[in-house]
Amino acid sequence: MIKKMICYSDVDGTIYGPDFKVSVETKKDILRFQKEGGEFVISTGNPAFDRHQNLASELNVRYLITSNGGAIFDNQEKKYIYTNPFSLKTQELIISMAKKFNSQLNYWTDKDYYTFNPKLEFKYSYAYSLFSDTNVKINDKTDKNVVKMELFDSEENIAKIYEEIKNEKINIVFMKKNHLEITAHNSSKGNAAKWFSENIYNEDIKNSMTIGDSPNDWSMLVISDFSYAMENSRDNTREKAKFYTSTYNQNGVGLALRDYVDRVKSKNNSGN
Repeated sequence: MIKKMICYSDVDGTIYGPDFKVSVETKKDILRFQKEGGEFVISTGNPAFDRHQNLASELNVRYLITSNGGAIFDNQEKKYIYTNPFSLKTQELIISMAKKFNSQLNYWTDKDYYTFNPKLEFKYSYAYSLFSDTNVKINDKTDKNVVKMELFDSEENIAKIYEEIKNEKINIVFMKKNHLEITAHNSSKGNAAKWFSENIYNEDIKNSMTIGDSPNDWSMLVISDFSYAMENSRDNTREKAKFYTSTYNQNGVGLALRDYVDRVKSKNNSGN
């Protein structure tokens, strides 16, 4: 018996595309899901800064899993209810890699967005989190509250960095061949979703819906019996999901939500 319907949804490439705009159809289906008693949780690799707080307010969403599970934010109370920051030693290692290979490094805390060695070709990276890059601070120092670090460089340099850090006690995700996402040990969207389901709603994560399009979504796709990959996902992401849906600009999230609700009703009615 599924007591509470919960959906953990990625944002970029899932809820919306490069224009950062939620379609009318997707918004209607999310609000319908909430009216039917479902909890819609944003699950993003980005921090809970202005862009994602604004999105949460637009969609009537209270909770956001951010920074690939490095933090959980309550948008109603405007506070973090969970964080898992890096050790200073680990931060020093990643910063040293950026310096050694002349890579761009983005990293953030609950309040500040930092960048080191910014490059014009990766300037777009700030827009996924912030309305304006004027809020980005140039920095190469550690901070006790850092929850995520990202490296951008050529495919060759990123591969070399990965070889140097792959045995560290950290979570590394290849988003693209020129982009690494790094979080503290045990920080992932899947672990955060599991924690949320068990601690907030006393529900088994297997009964929740997960949906996404990228490698940083894999950890939550594989632990849910109701996982959906977007049509705009690559094959290696589709392989992690139980079900598939259409693209972000064809209401993929909304159609998956409808399917999930039907499957939950069927499961509950069957007594399983």
